[in-house]
Amino acid sequence: KTDIISSRYTINTLIDQWGGSVKTGDFKRDVLNICDSVILAGMRSRSPYLPLIVCETVNYSLEQDCVCAESALSFSYFGFLKIWLEDDYKEGHRWGTIALKILKKAKHSPFIRTRMVLYYVVLPWSRPLRETAQDFFEAYELGLKFGDMADAYIVLGCYLTYSLIAGDKLSSLQAKYEIYIKQILKYNIETAKMAVVEQSNIHLLMGVSYDSFSIFDGMICDENNLLVDALSKKNINLTLGIYWGRFFFDFWMGNDSEARKWANKALAHVKFQTPLNSIFLWMRGLISFRMYRQGKGANLFIEGKEAMIRVEKLLEHSEHIFKSKALLLQAEFFASTGEVKIAKESYEKCIRAARNYGRIHEQGLAHEMMGDYLTAILEIPGSTECYMNAHRCYMQWGAVAVAEKIQKDHHLDLSDVKHKNKMLKHGRVG
Repeated sequence: KTDIISSRYTINTLIDQWGGSVKTGDFKRDVLNICDSVILAGMRSRSPYLPLIVCETVNYSLEQDCVCAESALSFSYFGFLKIWLEDDYKEGHRWGTIALKILKKAKHSPFIRTRMVLYYVVLPWSRPLRETAQDFFEAYELGLKFGDMADAYIVLGCYLTYSLIAGDKLSSLQAKYEIYIKQILKYNIETAKMAVVEQSNIHLLMGVSYDSFSIFDGMICDENNLLVDALSKKNINLTLGIYWGRFFFDFWMGNDSEARKWANKALAHVKFQTPLNSIFLWMRGLISFRMYRQGKGANLFIEGKEAMIRVEKLLEHSEHIFKSKALLLQAEFFASTGEVKIAKESYEKCIRAARNYGRIHEQGLAHEMMGDYLTAILEIPGSTECYMNAHRCYMQWGAVAVAEKIQKDHHLDLSDVKHKNKMLKHGRVG
């Protein structure tokens, strides 16, 4: 029904209908506000009735000629449903664009929660991760401007998460977490908990000893304590965040069995795909191929291939995010099927793509995985060069603990690198 009704409208038609928010106290506006509250509650509880509620709210806006800022949330969720239930990214993006244009015309409220839905599950598929991170930061600033402090600090937490996954330098990110967590804690303790988990993982990757949980003044001692609390309260979002955080750290440290365990725990709670969940699925696919070649089970090859097919499909809608990722999964697939020439070419294509998109952490990962493959086929000089490049990339990212593990595991001689760095520091080279 909603598709039939909405087919009568173009983006411009709907925007032209919009005349600002309906006057305060207007019955239609009150109805939409109530529907928005029900939609948000349905999303948090993962209600099976959410699609029905969203569609009826969209129908109401269109049939009652009530396209206004209060309509934007239902339009956003309708776009999300098109993506989630029908894999219709084009139509999902169209509804997201309509909602965003409506919000940009609204002057009386920032509608932060609507923006959060747009930036988290609707529009980020077609945008680079760093641009989405910037969208969240601008929403945070807008929230501060209008005094919507609680929601402003929720989207600030999203900004930090997206910046981490996008591959921003860890030292710079750590400085931001240090500043913002104290502010977040004043207004939204749940967002602060998640930010502390992420900050703790950053410290571990950097090889820095620091008690991130000290900010809670003894109320939360460590991550294990936080996980027990999240599980007892059935806080799915925080539980997922902790599981994904542990997966993220173990993945980069090469602890494949542990990483896969945490990924499987997290995926048991995932009801729909977001760009972040899809990136974690990509990472688990890489682990699956690597463990398969180590003789850990034939089912792992199937798991890795399923991840590759999924990422290749996402590539059709989001080249900037998934091109280098698809190439790396393809390289691992060909490495697992014994196609040496194609595997090498795919690793090299992935390295170039990661470099072109400015993702130094993915560039390092591709060098590392190519090094593992070349070691397995006894091309030792080539593998050593790959590991040296991986070490360099990880150091540039700021993941000192990862770089040191690469050096230790593969007995890299970095004396020449250290000498060159020392000469550059003193201006004696070039």
